This record gives sequence, C-alpha cells and structure tokens, in this order.
Amino acid sequence: MKLLKTQLLSITAVLLAAVGYTRGHQGHVAPPMTPPANAEQAPLTPLIFALDANDDGVISEEELNDAVGALRVLDADGDGSLAPGEYR
Repeated sequence: MKLLKTQLLSITAVLLAAVGYTRGHQGHVAPPMTPPANAEQAPLTPLIFALDANDDGVISEEELNDAVGALRVLDADGDGSLAPGEYR
C-alpha cells in the first residue's frame, strides 16, 4: 500500500509539473476544472497514452503500478528524465 501511495504521488507530481510547464507557469498549477457535460474530450497527451495501457480511458490500479515503466518508454534519449518534447 505504501508503494502504491508513493507511485501515485510520483505520477501526480509528474502530471502536475507537465500541466504547469505547458501553461507557462512553472510552480503554479491551475486548480482542477470540471469540463461541461457537453464539452468535447480534449486530445490525450503522450503521458496519458503511456499510462492507459489498455486504452479504455481509465488509469487502473494495475496501470498505476506499472506507471514508472510506462513513462520510461517516453524517454526517447534515454537520459532518465522526460523533457517537454518527450511528453507533449
């Protein structure tokens, strides 16, 4: 359970950092927004594609457990970190 919490926190940190970076406000993340019910679904980012292994639109507990390995696939240059060009 502790490992799952750690993985969840790590994934959340990566996703929040990505959102903050793409909005041009590093360190300042906008509060979560609930889209209107009739809103079109936004295109999925490579981060979501990497995490949602079975492509069902839900990141399951199993997919969360595999998140580190799934995100490593995006590390095109193999430097151990994800630069914006690798996750956008």
